[in-house]
Amino acid sequence: MKIKDYLIIILLPITIIVAFIMVYFSIGLESYNYIYPHIDTEFTAEFKKENFDKIQVGMTRSEVEMILGKSFGFDSLNGYTDDFIKKEFKYLDYYSHDGKFEFADFAWEFYGIYYDKDTLVIKKQTRWYYD
Repeated sequence: MKIKDYLIIILLPITIIVAFIMVYFSIGLESYNYIYPHIDTEFTAEFKKENFDKIQVGMTRSEVEMILGKSFGFDSLNGYTDDFIKKEFKYLDYYSHDGKFEFADFAWEFYGIYYDKDTLVIKKQTRWYYD
């Protein structure tokens, strides 16, 4: 065998492995996309981050809806916020969810608003999910 043949035998598998690793990290598989972070985050039609920042504790659900528009869902939940002073929440409105990008599964950013039993805002939350 010639040196060229040995190089092909050694370099071909290494090249294939490196290419596989590059494809794995570029298509997602629950990784964070640094080029387009919200590639897999679907937002409601009227959602704007600037408007989400305007939401204050104590607002009513109708006030929130006037600022952010309709949410994807209004779920009845029971739980406590993870703040230092825990507050009981009863409802959750969410304005983003997973699944916008069809060809791979990237991390996505959650935007939600928690309400008490009187549907007054007690907390707003953003967080990244790697599910």
